[in-house]
Amino acid sequence: MAIDPFGNGRGPELRDAMTALRVCDSLAAGVSNDGLCVTDDAGRIGFATQRFASLLATGPDDLTGIDLRSLTVPAGAAPPAAFSAADGTPFEWSLRRGDGTALRTTARVKPIEGPGGGRAGFVVAVTDVTAVYQAERELDRTRQLCEFMAESMPHPVFTSDPDGTDDYYNRAWIAYSGLDAARSTSGGWLSVVHPDDVARARSAWDRAYRDGTPFCQQIRLRRASDGVYRWFESNATPLRDRDGSVLRWVGSAIDVHDLRLATETRSVLDTLDHMVSIRDEDGELTTFKVVSVK
Repeated sequence: MAIDPFGNGRGPELRDAMTALRVCDSLAAGVSNDGLCVTDDAGRIGFATQRFASLLATGPDDLTGIDLRSLTVPAGAAPPAAFSAADGTPFEWSLRRGDGTALRTTARVKPIEGPGGGRAGFVVAVTDVTAVYQAERELDRTRQLCEFMAESMPHPVFTSDPDGTDDYYNRAWIAYSGLDAARSTSGGWLSVVHPDDVARARSAWDRAYRDGTPFCQQIRLRRASDGVYRWFESNATPLRDRDGSVLRWVGSAIDVHDLRLATETRSVLDTLDHMVSIRDEDGELTTFKVVSVK
């Protein structure tokens, strides 16, 4: 049912608004991404631009007379309060398209002034943000997956901002160090590093994020459960954008304590020269030789 845009003494204002919108529609065809329509003060559409109709997967004439607010998704949801305020403030609004799918938009509503300062209707502008919404959902899923992977790791994992300020530690780090995330970030992790390793670790980390080069250091970290320091190999790699700028740092710490001790022991044995002496029954040295264990 088409509305009578000239009823109730408000016709000239609505007519002028729709005429202006028709002109804008012809000039902006294929240029503007916004869909525009004019409604009466009850929200019924008097005119819709081609862009507005195409966003809703229908024709402009098919929209005439429809209460725009009845297209709100989900069905039965309260109409946006923005129609009451009508101050042009952007708001998120999902509309039902002709094919039954939902159109996610950023919308703005402005009043059309009628006689005596009253409100004759509305001009509504909608911008399709469906692709943005889908991209944000995909990004959220990616973040959830990354967090799940980090939290599933049996060894400490951490991240830092481009300036090298750490801002995330996984549960493995919290369990080992006894420091929660708040006490670990912003350099708090250094309180767990062996005093003899702090200066070296801090210097290497500062150099890595300053130069944008990977960080790799073997340092001793104190275990909260018994206060024992164990050797860890800590690595951090910069994540870069297409232009090469550092977006984030992602790092981990692997317990190499047993391997390091075994390696050091083997190294000593590989280079140790054994002095062997043979004495007679009176205790006199009779033979002396060096045995090299290789």
